[in-house]
Amino acid sequence: MVFYNPKTVATTRSHNVQYWIAHDDNRQEWLAEVIVRRPTGILYLVHRYPGDRPARSVLYHDACRHGHFSPRPYQLAQACDGSIGSCVLALFSAFCEARQVDPITLLQCAYPNEPAYTVQDFVEIRRQADWQRTAYPTRWDRSATAGLFESLHEINYHSLAGVLDDNLGDEGE
Repeated sequence: MVFYNPKTVATTRSHNVQYWIAHDDNRQEWLAEVIVRRPTGILYLVHRYPGDRPARSVLYHDACRHGHFSPRPYQLAQACDGSIGSCVLALFSAFCEARQVDPITLLQCAYPNEPAYTVQDFVEIRRQADWQRTAYPTRWDRSATAGLFESLHEINYHSLAGVLDDNLGDEGE
């Protein structure tokens, strides 16, 4: 079995455009994730490019033309469309901060066989979520907490939602 292991070549974020590009040596293709911010949301595109590395202008044009629109600011319990992972993990981190628990420990409990997140990972996740305009609740009451659980399920973090429910779910304000 051949595992997918692209080599990241570049990642860039400007005021309104972000892209990540890597070369997939196994398939001899470039894999790009491009996000273009718009006033009411983002355009999100993941696409493969054969041949030479595509120019930034090509990535931007393709995202504008073929990208999936996702409303922003991201709201708790918003349906998953492939672009919400950073938003949900930043909200999870904010929830943990409000409850004075370590998000890294909870993730390790939920996914003990996965590589561990780091503090720096969460710094970058928060930057990404803020860049995408994530709406953070002013209070983590029962409604906000329920929205977080739904968001975690939307991004298939079912085990993490279970760990939260087992340890913190009944503490809604």
